[in-house]
Amino acid sequence: MVTIKFDYFVFKTISAFRAIQRYFELIESQIEKVKDEEWDKLKELPAPKDDEEYQTEYIPAIGAHKHEFEKLLPRLVSYSFVMMLFSELDFRINAICRELRTRENVPVKINDFRGDLIERFSKFLKVAGKPQLKGDEKSEIKAFMKIRNCIVHNNGFLENFSKSDILRNIAKNNLHIDITGTNKSERIIVKNAFCFSRIKFFITVFRRLFEELGFGQEYPEVSDNKQD
Repeated sequence: MVTIKFDYFVFKTISAFRAIQRYFELIESQIEKVKDEEWDKLKELPAPKDDEEYQTEYIPAIGAHKHEFEKLLPRLVSYSFVMMLFSELDFRINAICRELRTRENVPVKINDFRGDLIERFSKFLKVAGKPQLKGDEKSEIKAFMKIRNCIVHNNGFLENFSKSDILRNIAKNNLHIDITGTNKSERIIVKNAFCFSRIKFFITVFRRLFEELGFGQEYPEVSDNKQD
């Protein structure tokens, strides 16, 4: 008799983050493809008749292409990715709490506690008598949440965002986060490398947590129990 042993809950949790990574990779590749195609179209335009036509028609078209594919679209994609990734993080943390209640009859729910996502999760694990997130894990997730909140509530602008000093400090200490503009135009810029690093980080955190919580293995293990 063949036995397949694995923890489906663990598998689907990690798979969700890998799917987001794959989605982001596909979006990135499509943007680069369209960027090249649009540039080829610009190069096929007939030569300008004079300098005036070059200045009034060709220069704006080239500038629009550069702005769209080097600034606007990368920012929109990275912002949407941060929001998507946080949504998944929030859902999966709540799912872990529901799963622990089912598996081990934990008498509380995560929403019984106050605070942000990580504070409530920590309180839940403490009451459940379970291992906590590590200190550096908490700080990195909270930094990610600050970036997400600025994007969701203020479209990435630091002006009128209450945690702007924290964001400046995050940008100062993270090679993949920038602050552009001055005064009211200051805005947080999320580079692609940051997005990929957060996926890798979350997968690592969840795998460690699942192991310490006593959940099963992520990948199926097939064994043949046939006896001689």
